[in-house]
Amino acid sequence: MKKILLFCGLIFFTHFAFALDIKPYTAEDRDTLVANGDLFFIHFFADWCPTCRAQSKIFEKFASDPEINKKLNTIILVANNDKEIRLKQELRISQQSFILGFQKGKEISRTVEVTSPDRLLRQLGGEPFK
Repeated sequence: MKKILLFCGLIFFTHFAFALDIKPYTAEDRDTLVANGDLFFIHFFADWCPTCRAQSKIFEKFASDPEINKKLNTIILVANNDKEIRLKQELRISQQSFILGFQKGKEISRTVEVTSPDRLLRQLGGEPFK
């Protein structure tokens, strides 16, 4: 049964991740994305953090802008900075507002406290604003 669910999850991510998708972090989603070799990001978010809120607004703008969205092919998993203690330890995260990029299971980027739309768009693999 687990193999069937994993296979269905792989098919879902392979066939439907053609734009920016933002969803809550789960270890299962992370494992599926790693197994599939997909490009994905983990955003360490805290409700009380103004930088995190600014980053989230930028990501939502990217997701709702058809011109930007069609250039992106990635998923952002939003991890609760105050609850994902083990994940923070595993990834050596010292504070909220970190954004880590992964592809083929390997870390490819790491930023903290970035609120520049151009820099965030470059990190996600899109083209910078003109």
